[in-house]
Amino acid sequence: MSDSIAFDDTTEAEAIAEFLDCCDDKFVIITGASVGGIGFETARVLANHGADVFLCCRTQQACDLAKKTISKGHSDVMITTYVMDLSSLQSVQRCADYIMSLNKPIDILINNAGTKEIETKLTEDGFELQWQVNYLGHFYFTKLLLPLLIQAGSRLYPARVINVSSIMQYVYCSDDGINFDEMLEQEDHHLLFKRKDSFRWYSESKLAMLLFAKELSKRMKLLQEQTVNSLGGNDAVLRRSMAGGQAARSLSMSSSQSLSLLLSQSLSFSAPTGPSAQQQIMRASVTGLVSPQTVVAATTVPYIIAVSLHPGLVPTTNAYRHFHFSRVLGLTLKVIMTGRGKTIRKEKQKTIPQGAATTVFCALHPSVQAGAYYADCALNDVIHRQANDEEAGCRLWELSEVQIERCLRKRSQEGSTILK
Repeated sequence: MSDSIAFDDTTEAEAIAEFLDCCDDKFVIITGASVGGIGFETARVLANHGADVFLCCRTQQACDLAKKTISKGHSDVMITTYVMDLSSLQSVQRCADYIMSLNKPIDILINNAGTKEIETKLTEDGFELQWQVNYLGHFYFTKLLLPLLIQAGSRLYPARVINVSSIMQYVYCSDDGINFDEMLEQEDHHLLFKRKDSFRWYSESKLAMLLFAKELSKRMKLLQEQTVNSLGGNDAVLRRSMAGGQAARSLSMSSSQSLSLLLSQSLSFSAPTGPSAQQQIMRASVTGLVSPQTVVAATTVPYIIAVSLHPGLVPTTNAYRHFHFSRVLGLTLKVIMTGRGKTIRKEKQKTIPQGAATTVFCALHPSVQAGAYYADCALNDVIHRQANDEEAGCRLWELSEVQIERCLRKRSQEGSTILK
């Protein structure tokens, strides 16, 4: 395949998938796949080119419509749907548990869902709505699915996590970016969420998606190197793990019940049902709870890359469903008058097929670089200065784990009180 063809801001997702022609038999999970959005167009294009797609939508009606629309004229396409509301961590966990029960390696996870709100709101879990839907819910979802991503990835064909970010991470975040100390001090966002306007919460959630992709790639590379070193002279295992395809997927997945019990007692966010012992090992390895030697005993070398992207200005997507035109105009003027607003003034509006193009590019193109940020189907360096801070990604990861742990603990305590 030649890389000479030029993709740009006018390229549509269909053209990229047709040119690359490498979707066959890939299992792709996409959040925010309702008809009328970038996620749906991404799913439609990938399914049309042979991928098995798993669509996560906020309502059953949206799931049914998305499946029905994609299935028209494509009876051989495998489409699975599941209702997942990212504003509820319980809903996220239920969806992840169902996917884990399928025990099907995930080639590509596209964290696409998002919302833009005029007013700041709190979720049932106590977080600002945009922070949880756009970022924190995806962080939790991705961590829960890491075992199946690791199972799919190989040296030649690493599994991919695609985070849909936004140019707003650069344009509207404060100069200092996300204030991790302030976020950690609060048990939830009741005292925080009025300190920032809705655009600031949105922008920080998109900066978090960028930082998360960089940090996940960094952690997976470190785990990969440690695991390869731990394999030592086991050339047969290394050859199989680098081969890709069915050879890598068919590696032994067994591990002892005693190790499963150990992990279930120590693993962050492990669900009470669903994950096997091997899957729990994978989750634990990323957070450093078990050694690379344990990973080797359970599975193959972990090959995953994560990237983030700006899809472009696509005003016709579902993300704008809460916006009234006059409010959009007012907030947009506020944004473009900021110091970095000249960047967004240069942006051209895109259609939905054009908006989905960079996502499909990042999902399929062989040149995609781990941890990188993309726009208009190319590498892009218009990122907030905090994104270049090596410690920021680690601090975000730690903050996210604390926030989720606090929420799950609170839920557990509330459940115990009800039972009494």
